Amino acid sequence: MGEPPRPRHVLAGCLPVAVALLLVAGLLTAIQLERPATAAPSCDRVAVMNARLDELGRAGYRWQFGFIPDGAWGAAGYPGSKDITISDTAPCDAIVTVVNHEWMHARQEALFPGRAMRAYGEAFEIVADCGSMLLGSPITPYLERRKKATGQEGCTADELDSARYALGWPR
Repeated sequence: MGEPPRPRHVLAGCLPVAVALLLVAGLLTAIQLERPATAAPSCDRVAVMNARLDELGRAGYRWQFGFIPDGAWGAAGYPGSKDITISDTAPCDAIVTVVNHEWMHARQEALFPGRAMRAYGEAFEIVADCGSMLLGSPITPYLERRKKATGQEGCTADELDSARYALGWPR
């Protein structure tokens, strides 16, 4: 006859389960340690806009948040000629950049009242981006669009001169 079955220790079958539980507990602890203790603070969009405008000035315009029909993040002269609207959809981390760009349009209009778009022609948006960049903006959508279309990077010397002039800075 064969050998009788050997008696097994009560905990012998539990060892793999215990090891698995310890591994899972270790992973959960590691995941918990990597997660931030508190959520990121929410953005007060109006406060961000107003803080930047306190530095730049309002340039005689009424600044507001609202809907912009073409999907842009900002619009000078919309809905009225002395209104500047920042889109409700503009990301919080882009608000200062949008303010800088639209403020440049206000400066362009101050230099050429009622004819800024004609005066700057095709360079109207590019010069606003160049000025926005000079003001510290990391986002320059019109310059990026031109780079994709033509390969030209950054602002030309003339565009930078025009932006500095609009800012009232020495050229």
